[in-house]
Amino acid sequence: MYFAAFPTNLLLKNELPGEHPILYIAPKITIMEFEEYLITKKIDAEAFKRSDAARFEEWMELFKTMHPESFTGHKKFLINEIRRRYHLKEETGQQ
Repeated sequence: MYFAAFPTNLLLKNELPGEHPILYIAPKITIMEFEEYLITKKIDAEAFKRSDAARFEEWMELFKTMHPESFTGHKKFLINEIRRRYHLKEETGQQ
């Protein structure tokens, strides 16, 4: 259910006393849940899960193993089909 995306964070590190610091680019982990990913794709996660539980579970397991952009590339045409079926209604903010 979770995936770690990796924006960069800079760190300075000295290998030995008296040496100049070395600049490292280290991963800064941000967790994205599958349901959050579906919202970014304008897919209603609850409707998708309720109507097509097997595909939902399969995709959720696959999502755990790859970067969200890789997942999008892997399932691009299928995501469009799922979005049309389970389109997330946008809230207007007006009452």
